[in-house]
Amino acid sequence: MEAAICDVLVPRDEPKLRGELCRRVLAVAGADYAIRIGRPRLAGGFVPVLGQGPVLTWRALTHTTMPTLRHWDLSLGDIELF
Repeated sequence: MEAAICDVLVPRDEPKLRGELCRRVLAVAGADYAIRIGRPRLAGGFVPVLGQGPVLTWRALTHTTMPTLRHWDLSLGDIELF
């Protein structure tokens, strides 16, 4: 079973509290693991999986060139997974 962590909001952005909240989500959902993207780095066993998805597709609406990834601040809730 997979859980998706889209956003984590905690008072004062405390890393330990973020990690505990993510562990509780796994326990309550009965999930074997969770996936997430974005910042900040979460405590609680999340490890980066370099070179793996998602693959982002960008369409020009107001800008003519795609911003570099360091200018994006996406969470899993911001994108669609196919």
